[in-house]
Amino acid sequence: MKNKSKGNQQIFKDLPIVIPALNPDSKLLNLIYSLLNAQSELSIIVVDDGSNIVNEFIWDEIKSIDRCTLLRHSTNLGKGAALKTGFQYILTQLNEISGIATVDADGQHSPEDIIACMTAFKENPSHIIMGSRSFKQSNIPLRSKFGNQLTYFFLKAIHHIRLSDSQTGLRVIPSSAIPTLLSLPGDRYEYEMNMLLSLHKQHYYFKEVKIETIYLNDNQSSHFNPLLDSIRIYAVFFKYGFSSFVSFIVDIVVFYCLFHILNSGMIPSAIFIATVGARILSSLTNYFTNQLLVFKSAYTRSTLIKYFALVLLQMSASGLLVQLITERSPINSPLFIKLMIDLTLFIISFQIQKNWIFNQSNKERNLHFE
Repeated sequence: MKNKSKGNQQIFKDLPIVIPALNPDSKLLNLIYSLLNAQSELSIIVVDDGSNIVNEFIWDEIKSIDRCTLLRHSTNLGKGAALKTGFQYILTQLNEISGIATVDADGQHSPEDIIACMTAFKENPSHIIMGSRSFKQSNIPLRSKFGNQLTYFFLKAIHHIRLSDSQTGLRVIPSSAIPTLLSLPGDRYEYEMNMLLSLHKQHYYFKEVKIETIYLNDNQSSHFNPLLDSIRIYAVFFKYGFSSFVSFIVDIVVFYCLFHILNSGMIPSAIFIATVGARILSSLTNYFTNQLLVFKSAYTRSTLIKYFALVLLQMSASGLLVQLITERSPINSPLFIKLMIDLTLFIISFQIQKNWIFNQSNKERNLHFE
């Protein structure tokens, strides 16, 4: 570790570090010693998340290190639970903290990069500092590269969050945000995603600091389960898809049935009437699914009025456009035309629901990502 940080020994006294650890090796000890060598006034809290007994010599040494506190789970509870344990300890046992840094124990974060992120926080104390890796190198494991790109896409498309590395474990968070983070659901890797979404809702700014991309032995030391943990992380996105799919099926089935009933009876404007009937039933399905499952918003009269105002607008646009295009298009398939129009309207409708109807704060967001 370079000694260039020696001149700033005191600047991180109010910025403790939480390191969740499961079955660590000597890399954790090397990291702790390097950090304390660079900043002797640091407070480091290591949380043993139910490691195997063979690691006991590591914990014994950590307990002997000055400025280092060891907290232990008797069984493995998950990375999210370990972070919460560290946060709770800091809030109740340490005084006058400005923020908390989180660091992984597997050697993926160099001491220099950790210090750089903490320095960036000191310069931007109201920001969330994210230590962002580059995924353009050829040695990046495929599962890590794919997972990062998938998360980037969903965060940008659904939440308007633009982070080049949303899965980084190197973060520095203002102390004012911690009480809310402690109440979040999730005890494993999904908790870190829940943290991002919560911080976004709390109107915090995000600042990315470029750090070295370190993957040791193809990231074999990681305890991330590609299947189970991915399901947990993307559960919120699956809910969006489930709600949309159920409403879509209801809409299409009802439209198809009504159209054939009305059309066989030679009723004028059968397409428009069928569209309206289908949209009423599917909108009711979508409203209650989104309210209870997706956005988890409390029922209010204002929410209901806004939602059905959107439904009326969307329903009218869908019915008129399907009728108009069917009459003037060489494509003799009202169902196909309806699918194309409703897909476009759905994307627009989703954003309106998320940012206006089911946004309980109803405040204009002005987040910047640097």
